[in-house]
Amino acid sequence: MLGFKHVLLCILTLAHLLIGTLIFAQQSKVDSLENLLNTAKSDTNKVKVLNLLSWEYSRKNPETAIQYGQQALKLSEELNYKKGMAEAMNYIGVGYDYQGRYTDALVYYQDALKIKRELQDSRAIAAGLGNIGTLYLHQGHYEKAVDYFVQASKLFEEFNDKMGVAKILGNIGSIYLYQGNYEKTKEYFLKALELFEEIDYKPGATQCLYTLGNINSLQENFDKAAKYYQMALALFKELGDTKGITDCLISIGIDFGKQGNNEKAMELYLEALGNYEQLGDKQAISLTLNNLSELCLKQGYLERAIGYGLKSLDLAKEIGSKHDIKSACEGLSKSYLAKSDFKNAYEYFRQHSAMKDSLFNEEKSKEIGKLEAKYEFEKEEAEQKRIENEEFRIENEKIKRRNLLQYSGILIFIVLLFGALLFSFSKVQTFGKAQTHLVEGLVFFTFLLFFEFVLVLSDPWVEQWTGGVPLYKLIINAGIAAIIFPLHAFFESLLKKRILAVE
Repeated sequence: MLGFKHVLLCILTLAHLLIGTLIFAQQSKVDSLENLLNTAKSDTNKVKVLNLLSWEYSRKNPETAIQYGQQALKLSEELNYKKGMAEAMNYIGVGYDYQGRYTDALVYYQDALKIKRELQDSRAIAAGLGNIGTLYLHQGHYEKAVDYFVQASKLFEEFNDKMGVAKILGNIGSIYLYQGNYEKTKEYFLKALELFEEIDYKPGATQCLYTLGNINSLQENFDKAAKYYQMALALFKELGDTKGITDCLISIGIDFGKQGNNEKAMELYLEALGNYEQLGDKQAISLTLNNLSELCLKQGYLERAIGYGLKSLDLAKEIGSKHDIKSACEGLSKSYLAKSDFKNAYEYFRQHSAMKDSLFNEEKSKEIGKLEAKYEFEKEEAEQKRIENEEFRIENEKIKRRNLLQYSGILIFIVLLFGALLFSFSKVQTFGKAQTHLVEGLVFFTFLLFFEFVLVLSDPWVEQWTGGVPLYKLIINAGIAAIIFPLHAFFESLLKKRILAVE
C-alpha cells in the first residue's frame, strides 16, 4: 500500500494549487513585496501587499503566511475594507490548510465566503466554494466535496473561466484517485492539463503532470512516470515551489523503493521529511513517516517501522485525516504481525478496516456517482439554457426586424396618402357635394390610420411604463389622441377653406 499512500500526498499538493485562490500573485518576489511593505501607508494598498505576501509564503512557510494574513485582516477591519478582509481570511485559511489544520482552515474559508457573498463577487465566491470542496476532499467527505465543486463549476462556466473549470476537473479527478480509479483520474487530469496549457498557467499544468506521473507509478509504468516527474520537477524548480520539489522527490523515492533500491528511497524520504518539517506541513509529515515505516518494515527494521508508524498515526488523528489514519493503522498492523504481537496487530487491523469501510463503502461510491451525474447534468442543463436563450434572442431579433419593416411600410403608405390628398387639392378645380364628402372621409381615414399606427408603435414602451395597468394605458392613449385629433380638425378646416375658395 506504499504507492497508494503516496498518492494521498500527491493530492495534498494538487488540490491546493488546483483551487487555492484565483488571485495568484503573478510570481511577485517576496523581497520586493517586503520593500513595498516597509514604505506603505496604513491604507488599502498595504492590505493588498500583506495579502500577496501571505499567498507567496503559503507553500514555502505556512506559519509566516498566516502571520501576514492576520496583519492584513486586522488592518482591513480597522479600515472597514471588506474585500481585503475576505482575501485575508482566505489566505489565512490556505495557510492552515497547508499545515493540515483543517478545522481552523474551514472556519476562515467559511467566514471569507460569507463576505464574498455580501460583496456579490462571483469569481471570489467560486474560488471560495472550491477551497471548501478541496478541504472536504482532504478529509474524505466526498459527497460534500463534489457538492461544493459543482457549485463552483457552475459559476466558473457562467463567465467562461477556463482556469476555474480546469481546477474543478482536477479536483473531481482527485476523488477518483483517492478511490483507486486510475483511468477516470487520467481522463479528468488530461482534460485539466489541456486547459491549463491553453491558458499558459504553469502552476496548474505542473500539478497535472505530477499527478499523471503518480498514476503511471501506481500502474508500474515506471519509465512513463519518470518522464512526467521530470517535466513536473523542472517546472516546480522554475516556479520556486519548494513543496512541489519535495513532493517530486518523495514520488521518485517511492519508485526507487518499488524497484528494489531501498537505500536511495530512504535517502529521499529523510530529505523530504526534513523539508516538510520546516514547512510545518503536518499531513505531508504524517504521510512521509508512514512511507518510512513501510520501508523499514520491508527491510526488517521492525522497531523503527513501529516508531515511524505511531508518529504518523498521531499526526493523522491530530489533523483528522481519515485517509492517513487508515494507512497508518494498516502499516502498524503489518509491523506488529511481523513482530508476532498478535494483539496489537489485530487492534490496528480492526481500526484500519473500520476507517476503510467509512471511506469506501458501496453506498458512498454510489453517492459519488450520483453527484458526478449531477455535475454532468447541470453542465448540460446550463448549456441547453444558453442555447435556448440564444435562440430566443435570435427569434426576437427576427420579430423586431419584421415589425420594423411593417411599421415602415405603414408609415410610407400614410405619407403617400397625405401626398395624394395634397395633390388632389392642387389639381381639382371644382368640388361637388359627393366629392367633398369623399375627400373629408379620406382625410378622416388617413388620420385614423395614423392614430392606430402611433398606438401600435408606442405599445411596447407604454406597456413597460404602465406595467400593463389599464387605467394608465388609457390615460396615455387619450393623450396621444388629444395631440393627433386637433391636427385632423386643423387639416379638415384647411380642406373646407380650399373647397370654398375653388367654388
